[in-house]
Amino acid sequence: MKSIALIAAGLAALVGGCTSVPRNAANDSYDAEKVAAVNSVARSRGIVVQWVNYPQRKTSAPVAAPAVAPGGT
Repeated sequence: MKSIALIAAGLAALVGGCTSVPRNAANDSYDAEKVAAVNSVARSRGIVVQWVNYPQRKTSAPVAAPAVAPGGT
């Protein structure tokens, strides 16, 4: 009985781990310009590129505005 419970708990953890990764448009954005450039150079050299993981766009973290104390200064 313990082995069935252990297997069930393991499967639940496995499935839960897979669903915890957020899938949205921001995660699926790739660097289309880099893909086009690499494909162009490869094509001119007679090479076929098969992308496994597309290069991701580099995004900069937003910078927060400095806090201003109430009263103006």
